[in-house]
Amino acid sequence: MSKLRETMRKVSLLILLCGIFFSAGAYTAAAFEKNKSNVWGTEGVQKAVSGKVKDVNGEPVAGANVTVKGTTAGTSTDVDGNYKLVVPEGANTLVVSFIGYLTQEVPIGNRSQIDIVLESDIQALSEIVVVGYGQQRKSDITGAISSVKGRELVQLPMQRVDQALQGRAAGVLVLNTAGAPGAATTIRIRGMNSINGGNNALIVVDGLQGANLNSLNPNDIESMEILKDASATAIYGSRGANGVILITTKTGKKGKPTIDYSFSYGSQTIRHKLELMGAADYAITRNDYKATQNASGIPEPIFSDARIAELRNNGGTDWQDVIYRTAPIYNHQLTISGGTENLNYMVSGGYLDQQGILINSAYKRFSLRANVSADVTRNVSFGLNWAGSKEAGNSPPYGGGTALSFLGQAVNIAPRWDPTTPPFDSGGNYNRHPLGYGAYDTWNPLAAAVEPDIMNN
Repeated sequence: MSKLRETMRKVSLLILLCGIFFSAGAYTAAAFEKNKSNVWGTEGVQKAVSGKVKDVNGEPVAGANVTVKGTTAGTSTDVDGNYKLVVPEGANTLVVSFIGYLTQEVPIGNRSQIDIVLESDIQALSEIVVVGYGQQRKSDITGAISSVKGRELVQLPMQRVDQALQGRAAGVLVLNTAGAPGAATTIRIRGMNSINGGNNALIVVDGLQGANLNSLNPNDIESMEILKDASATAIYGSRGANGVILITTKTGKKGKPTIDYSFSYGSQTIRHKLELMGAADYAITRNDYKATQNASGIPEPIFSDARIAELRNNGGTDWQDVIYRTAPIYNHQLTISGGTENLNYMVSGGYLDQQGILINSAYKRFSLRANVSADVTRNVSFGLNWAGSKEAGNSPPYGGGTALSFLGQAVNIAPRWDPTTPPFDSGGNYNRHPLGYGAYDTWNPLAAAVEPDIMNN
């Protein structure tokens, strides 16, 4: 009987202990379920904190890390930017971080609802470059991509976009195929890649393929990315085999309307003229040559001593000075930009007037661009990029130097023309070479440069 009572006492004690254990477990589980939200760790629960993480524009930041400083407790924001976590006992600071934003430390205090606004980290964003279908750190792809920012373009006055690439992008060769104002240039990325096909790089402006660099205003450029290898063909296929130049134009910024006007003036002059003999020395040389052509008798000189003395005093005609000049360059730029919460706009106009070093050569460009973007709803946006340009120029002919080729080539024949002959005769007409000496089959260099009216529109 006593053994039965002892057994019953042990069973009752076991049942009591089991009840206490399950009750404590249920209480702990309920407390955890009440406070949990993607919690990484807890260290002595104090209270639950929740809130929302947004950027400066009020948009939610999904995937931001929210941790409790000095602990292992933390969570991530959902698609709407909301977070909820348990703050361990003794901790009083939240640390919020996300790629492209400045990390913030926020004191908790007695608050249970804490909303956080993250500011963009401009320096960090500048190190990210879009490549193909993804993004890479700029330091990892230096050999494959070169970048030129818009702020670098405005440091020096530039008339053309190709000038911005000269010496600023490794592996990019820019060649001027002609010296005339507005002449086309040749751009080669890492050399020539084809024997029979073209070697020109693909130009993409705001997503539009096949754009013309000559018609683009450098002041409208926000950035340029030069894709040099396989990253170019990832999207553009065979068209990007010779490299791709991605150009992004400027857009409006949030804020009051701003009006920017810039003007630049420059001049061009020939750096070095050919060193030629003067008119008097030329006359003496012609006399000496004439003497060698007379087989018998006393040769009659072409120029008398008095004429040679006159040429030595007056200097004769320097045909390089006649056809070359100091040429001015005028560049005007007007931009109106601004934006609101849901609308950004930028309208710009440019006028370039570049006179050539060779007289009667010039290049003019009128450009107009409008970039507008609008957020219709939270998930729907609208954008408009429009650009137009008008180019005009005049260039004397660059053909052969004979009379049969219209007026010949002024640059070619000027150093070969007689310096003893002035540009015009007494009647105001263009002079020609006197018979018996000189390149009689060529035109007056001044006439060859001035008379043609060949407009390039």
